[in-house]
Amino acid sequence: MNEIDHTLERFIADYRSRGVPSPHILLAGPDSALNESIARKFAARLGVEFEARDAAALGIVGDLTAIMWGKRVVFIGNIHLLKKQFLEKIAHNVFAGEWEIVIGQGPAARTHRMDLSGLTLIATVPAKHECQRFYSRILNRY
Repeated sequence: MNEIDHTLERFIADYRSRGVPSPHILLAGPDSALNESIARKFAARLGVEFEARDAAALGIVGDLTAIMWGKRVVFIGNIHLLKKQFLEKIAHNVFAGEWEIVIGQGPAARTHRMDLSGLTLIATVPAKHECQRFYSRILNRY
């Protein structure tokens, strides 16, 4: 077992022993293949589905909605490149534990909420200094 596997095992055992839901994770580092591999291993150890997207591939809110459901690990590479409105939606909805979608327009529009309690978001930024920028963009809002 290599160092990454050992660290993942300890991390998962620690939060499971406390009876808390899986935490959301922000990985910093330029090796996107390694970061995605870590996220895949995390999902495998949890026994849940895995969904990977690069921030550049998420062009509309519907793209986010399509991957933010069910018991799974969602990996978003280079999350700092997402549009500000997407970052705000992710921050608000993931921290609230539900994904809010609006169906229809005008007075006939309805709001539907999807439970995100089984979702773990793992995102990446290329360098540690991007972590601070990313969090400041999100936390200054809330």
